[in-house]
Amino acid sequence: MNFTSWEFIGLFLPCIVVLFYLLKSQTHRQYLLIVSSLVFYAYSGFENCLVLVFSIIANLLAGSILSQLDTSKKQPRLAVLWISIAINIACLLGFKWIALIDGNGAGFRIEDDILIPLALSFITFQQIGFVYGCYTKQIKQVNKLNYLFFIAFFPQLVMGPIVRYQDINRQLDSGRLGNVSWDNISIGVSIFVFGLAKKVLLADRLYSPIEQVFSTAEVSTFDMWFAIFAFQLQLFLDFSAYADMAIGLAKIFNIDLPLNFDRPFKARDRFDLWRRWHISFAIFMRTHVFVPLVRKARIKAEIALVITALLSGLWHGLGITFVIWGGIQALIMLLTHYHKKWSGPSLSPSKLKIVGAIALTFLVNSLIGIVFRTPELEGLGTVYESLFVWNDTHTILTSRAWALFLLAAFVIWLLPDTHQIFYKYWTATDLRPLNNRPPGVAKKSWISFDSSIPWALVFSLLVLACVMSIDNSGRFIYVQF
Repeated sequence: MNFTSWEFIGLFLPCIVVLFYLLKSQTHRQYLLIVSSLVFYAYSGFENCLVLVFSIIANLLAGSILSQLDTSKKQPRLAVLWISIAINIACLLGFKWIALIDGNGAGFRIEDDILIPLALSFITFQQIGFVYGCYTKQIKQVNKLNYLFFIAFFPQLVMGPIVRYQDINRQLDSGRLGNVSWDNISIGVSIFVFGLAKKVLLADRLYSPIEQVFSTAEVSTFDMWFAIFAFQLQLFLDFSAYADMAIGLAKIFNIDLPLNFDRPFKARDRFDLWRRWHISFAIFMRTHVFVPLVRKARIKAEIALVITALLSGLWHGLGITFVIWGGIQALIMLLTHYHKKWSGPSLSPSKLKIVGAIALTFLVNSLIGIVFRTPELEGLGTVYESLFVWNDTHTILTSRAWALFLLAAFVIWLLPDTHQIFYKYWTATDLRPLNNRPPGVAKKSWISFDSSIPWALVFSLLVLACVMSIDNSGRFIYVQF
């Protein structure tokens, strides 16, 4: 069930909210959200729900065993950990392999069909994080009802952010579901509408001119540059819109989800970009792949970085373009690392240098994005040739396409981010270490939301515009992963 569908907005969500507020017991409310989340997931296919249930049972069993086994029993605990991880990875790789065959080897897909069980990649990572937490005794006791909620909670079920059991368990144990208010609804709905507008008014409308360029046999160099830049804007607006909507939906029920985007296109280098883009995924890969490789396996940091980047590509899909994309990520991060090491830190860069670094990072990201966006290896050469071999074929883009591009650029670079606009009410958690956060998260900006008539009018207009456009809304891009 898509967040932008009438089934969700007009039926599912209102019914769940009304039932939630009619129930008074936190336990009853928790059961309601678990059952409704499973119904939400089963809407994508009952067979998908069977995979989810199997995954929940297997990992709950593993976590319960690990939390009960004494730490002195190292070998049995290691065996349970690795068996659980192997089952999770085998399940994910098995379905991705089937998808690779069904998709005829294609990587990125524009079709609406999803070739793996919905949200399997996100669910797998959450389960691995849970089992590892039980192994390290960060999770000392497993509450089965809280665990079901942690996995199934529908706002973050499909595309994250990747949450930690400890964070959800702590909120539930503190009685969050029992301490709800109309303020939760108003702020949650406002954040949801903001994300909805980014999705249906910008990301979805950018899709058509981008796809038109990529699907045309011969296009002008000018048009191809438009397409690769616009695709980056579309990808960010689409994915961050989901994150906003998920945070807003969770807020309605007084649950805080992690921040997943922090102005990524204001990043000054590749490492800075990964501190800002899909934050929960980057934190997971660092915690569960990079750090163990360096500290436990004693692998050099550079090699561990390459392995982590390649695995991040494989997480998106087994297509060869995703593997190449991961390899290029590793190469650029290594070059960035050595450049910083040799040149030393720039203590007070000028504004011109900062703007130049941001522009260069976006340019490089756009050029790499071609590998991510192109479904098959054969198409890469064609795209890069269109970019660097001048072709003055008549443009196929309209003035409307350029207007959308400029509006998207304005929203991304000149308007404050969601957490800045809602800074007064922002309660989403930040998984990044304190010394690894760019300044300005949930801080006052030149535009800030409050409960006032002008903002009520703004959101009324946004809702009206979304209602008029929602029938043409497509699936979220990251659903396919």
